[in-house]
Amino acid sequence: MAASHSPRAPARATARASTENMRAPARASSKNTRASTKDMRAPARATARASTENTRASREKNVRAIFERVAPYYDQMNDAMSLGLHRRWKARAVAAMHLERAGPRTVLDMACGSGDIAARVAQRAHPQSRLICVDNNPAMLALARQRFAQPRLAHLACLKSVRFVRADAASVPLADGCVDIYCVGFGLRNFAERTQALAEAHRLLRPGGHFLCLEFAPEARGWLGAAAHAWTDTVVPQLGAWLAQDKASYIYLRDSIRRFLTPARLEAELRGAGLQRVSHRLMLGGRLALHQGWKVAA
Repeated sequence: MAASHSPRAPARATARASTENMRAPARASSKNTRASTKDMRAPARATARASTENTRASREKNVRAIFERVAPYYDQMNDAMSLGLHRRWKARAVAAMHLERAGPRTVLDMACGSGDIAARVAQRAHPQSRLICVDNNPAMLALARQRFAQPRLAHLACLKSVRFVRADAASVPLADGCVDIYCVGFGLRNFAERTQALAEAHRLLRPGGHFLCLEFAPEARGWLGAAAHAWTDTVVPQLGAWLAQDKASYIYLRDSIRRFLTPARLEAELRGAGLQRVSHRLMLGGRLALHQGWKVAA
């Protein structure tokens, strides 16, 4: 039997060689195609990264310009837009810090604006507490400084340790684990690099440190939520036009609320940043949420 098959062996060898000769250029062509694809992807990725960075820089510049324009009317507009309710919301955020039960604390007020939340902290905190007001907008920091120069705050002993720091939320020039409480009120949705900002908040907190965020939400529940939604969408831009002569900035405010995360999605981001025991409390028919979380010791 072996002898009868021997003439086929050279034929099979010739066929295999022919097939290999055909495959080799195909494999080489495939490698060249992959290399060419990689060569094409590299500039595309670089272009995409540059485009993203340019978009972030443009957004940061735009937000900074908006807050510089509205700074002279900031507190007046907050009262008008919320019918004074923003004071109650901020008081709830500060109450959630439980400052009266604690000894000296270091509290960081991120995106401090005119210093409204920081002033409430100063009035309730232990006299030896430290307060750090951080904002990336010099016009807003100037308002905060003016607030703390008022006689009703100047007598507080804890004002000896108030600092005003101009910095971006994603890069704060402070040491790791240097604050007990990190609070951001109505600023998180304006951060161009929110993920980095939340990671920075986690870095700044001491083990056991408390994170609080007061922020609008795009949801609406019941008649109160529907009314708040309609107010934000229609009345607020008109108030900006009448009181601040700047309708465009308050259209941005309306749109930033529309685009922002739902409370559930923000909770997921807080957990992603390393915070634990994350929760939120809804107010104003679901249009406002007080988020909390803790940095748990390793």
